[in-house]
Amino acid sequence: MTQEKDTKLTKDILDEINEDALKENILDQIEDKKKKEERKRKGDALWTAVQLGDDKNITLKVANILNRYPDTRNSDIELQIRYWQTYEGVTGDRIGLKRMTKLTKLTSISRARATIQNEYKLFVADEEVRKRRKALGDEEKEIQILNKPVYSKINIFADETGKDENYVIVGGVWLLDEQLMAKIMRDSINWSNQKSKQGIKVPEEFHFKKLNNKNVQELALYKEFFDLILENSEMISFKAVAVKKSKLERVKTEDLLNKLYYQFIRLG
Repeated sequence: MTQEKDTKLTKDILDEINEDALKENILDQIEDKKKKEERKRKGDALWTAVQLGDDKNITLKVANILNRYPDTRNSDIELQIRYWQTYEGVTGDRIGLKRMTKLTKLTSISRARATIQNEYKLFVADEEVRKRRKALGDEEKEIQILNKPVYSKINIFADETGKDENYVIVGGVWLLDEQLMAKIMRDSINWSNQKSKQGIKVPEEFHFKKLNNKNVQELALYKEFFDLILENSEMISFKAVAVKKSKLERVKTEDLLNKLYYQFIRLG
């Protein structure tokens, strides 16, 4: 009896999986149909605008060039030259460097051309050129994947304060560069060792506290330590998040601190 029940449950689950797959397939088909309809609508609008001579933006200008000069469909360089001549008043065979910086860039023209030809299938290039561009596009995608930047680690040091005060605070230092992190650690150790040789005891933790000129040595240590950090401040940031305990009812301090640490990381 148990085996029959288990078999029925398994069959029911498999049927649900099949139904879900069918639903997803139908939804994908609906989505694809919507995208095709939207693409056709925009393509038709672009075609009509070109026939009317509309050239109010770079895409329409490129479309007009592609329509009027078929040779530009196969060559972005030829397209760029025609674009400059038609819309930016370039004449002759020479362009000064200063003026070139003000002309529309080839990347912008090529991007508009690719959208018109690939997305809306208008004024397309010859088949051989399309194949070559597709191969180059696939190769470029592979290069981009291989050259994808590796994000470095961010080191965060945080602590809490104010458990017995009106405000509970979580604050800390963000070190945004691993090499800088290693340098600060090395410099801190060397500084601490140097002070020890001088007979000066460096505290294990530097607390936020009121300092005055009565304890000259302690004040000097704090200043030197913070100067050491500030020397590398271009890749360091200090952040803090605080909450007034009286505004939160029935929340344990430990739970509150956990939430503050989370917000400290999230907002930071």
